[in-house]
Amino acid sequence: MPTEAQASADPEIGGMAYGARVAYLVVAWLFVAALLAQVYLIGLAFLAARPTLEAHVGFGHSLGILLLPMLILTYVARHPRSLKVRTWLLLGLYILQSEVFAVIRGSLPVMAALHPVLALALFWLAVTVALQARAYAHRRVPTPAIAARSTEPTRG
Repeated sequence: MPTEAQASADPEIGGMAYGARVAYLVVAWLFVAALLAQVYLIGLAFLAARPTLEAHVGFGHSLGILLLPMLILTYVARHPRSLKVRTWLLLGLYILQSEVFAVIRGSLPVMAALHPVLALALFWLAVTVALQARAYAHRRVPTPAIAARSTEPTRG
């Protein structure tokens, strides 16, 4: 794998695309770490009788801030369609988890009981996205000029 200096000097890697891929990778792993912090906060509330339930709720609603840059970066990074789709799925699952299932707790408790199951699905998807992002972080991204040169006929 090329180092950051080698990759940024490589003419076949678009500087902006490479930077966006690295930034996406960092934010994706930050999101995974934030989900683990969420589990810790709720564990403190229920298992250690600490007053962290409000922190869990507040922090959970703020996690979406990390997903917005990920959506932008996945397009700037020219990620493959599969990673773009997974990023959108991550946002959709997050909205379902934090806004829908957290709100129906009083009115539909049986449905709200799926909240921890969705948390597991959200964590699995976030790790999958971060691992896929790692695989693409150092792949070559042809710039338009390079792509045009590769389609020109050779003169012999």
